[in-house]
Amino acid sequence: MHVFITGASGYIGATLAAQLVSQGHHVRGLARSERSADRLLALGAGAVRGDLAATDVLRAAAAEADAVVHAAADFTNPNMGPLEEAALGALLAGASEGDVRRRFVYTSTTLIYGETGPQDVSEQAARDDVASAQPFKQAGERRVLDAAGVDATIVRPGMVYGNGGNALLIGLMEAARQGGAAPYIADGENRWSGVHVEDLADLYRRALEHGAAGEIFNATDGRSSSMREIAEWIGQILQVPTASITLEQATQMMGPFAQALTHNLLVDGSRARTVLDWNPRSPSLGEEFTAGSYAIGAGPGGQ
Repeated sequence: MHVFITGASGYIGATLAAQLVSQGHHVRGLARSERSADRLLALGAGAVRGDLAATDVLRAAAAEADAVVHAAADFTNPNMGPLEEAALGALLAGASEGDVRRRFVYTSTTLIYGETGPQDVSEQAARDDVASAQPFKQAGERRVLDAAGVDATIVRPGMVYGNGGNALLIGLMEAARQGGAAPYIADGENRWSGVHVEDLADLYRRALEHGAAGEIFNATDGRSSSMREIAEWIGQILQVPTASITLEQATQMMGPFAQALTHNLLVDGSRARTVLDWNPRSPSLGEEFTAGSYAIGAGPGGQ
């Protein structure tokens, strides 16, 4: 299968590209820079030079592929909504060209559920009236599922971790280094469901190879972590104490996204196990912090 991936040199996309190449698929990825292109070539994938604003490039690349995975997103970019809207339009237009129906896998997020409460929620729980931390992803889901001429699948990852990545976790570690304490908001007892990036890539592959049109899958591995636990793990590897901060202080540090860090985000990923025979088997977030990718080189003065 010839697969075109946006975000292919990023955290999720590069892991997916490597897995697909290892399984014999032909991969081309969007590359914003020469450095990104070189990373893709090192993975055994091809590079398509451009970014999400290059709609002609996106349309042509989608039309030349058998399947498209849209994994590019910058949640810190205040203009991401309009950028996503134009990019998604170009990708869907290209993917629907000709007589062949192409698979189209859209990366959403479990953040669209808002505050879930203490019980895991299923794919049917998302509502348009929820105060989502990522409203453009709600709009993107609707657009992809309503698109004619493509076989669309939605993937909603939980907190993605592993391989030393995740901008949120790296940011919390950097805040602990600079502030001398690992922060959590209020009592920090709210919990988020997660998924290891390698397991997430495996779910994408299964959705590409076996997923049916119109499917929605939560990508969570059945484990969750509290924000306080995450702070404690960071404190252990950086050898700093933990510290409770107020929502106001957190908002000053990281903007309006801080509100989402006070929510429970507990999400049921069992449907992907049943439908796609997905079997997450990577280390837990705690294991990655205490003895895995985040612990390596993360001591005082580490990278």
